[in-house]
Amino acid sequence: MPVDDTVFEVVQGFADRFNRDSKALPAQTSFTPVTAVLCFTTLGVELAIHLEELAEMLEVPDYTRLPKVKPWVLGVASVRGKLLPVIDFAQYLGGESSATPKSQRVLVIDEQGIYVGLLVDRVSGVRHFDTEKFSSDPADMTSALKHYVAGCFADDDGKIKHLFRPALLVTDKSFQDVVI
Repeated sequence: MPVDDTVFEVVQGFADRFNRDSKALPAQTSFTPVTAVLCFTTLGVELAIHLEELAEMLEVPDYTRLPKVKPWVLGVASVRGKLLPVIDFAQYLGGESSATPKSQRVLVIDEQGIYVGLLVDRVSGVRHFDTEKFSSDPADMTSALKHYVAGCFADDDGKIKHLFRPALLVTDKSFQDVVI
């Protein structure tokens, strides 16, 4: 390099050498759109929720019981400075949790101005399903959950994950009626 080259010319020379010696990336031949969901279980039913519809997932926080509310309202917890109503989702649906307290988690929903935590039996993790494998038929959904399910995904093993829609839950009048 000559001493009288400007900084721009030096950088341009590096860029030219890089572009001359680099190889192109292989072209992507196929693209499968996927949907990211969190899979969980309540009342023995495998469910999934879109990650965009989930504010966060917590271990069961300490909560304070409330007087004169329905038994499925466990109480309120302080989570990062906000009061979070904690709901026993299985009990709200008319059943009982079959999980040990250690495996239970709280799914925090912040939907349509309603901030609430749903206690679920267990969370199995984040999954990515082929969007084309979504069926709007809830696949033999007979439980009380059917009102809050918008379809299902089938995984490669043929197991069904029903798509839970929190907007259907928070707009339900029976869910909003918590006072005894």
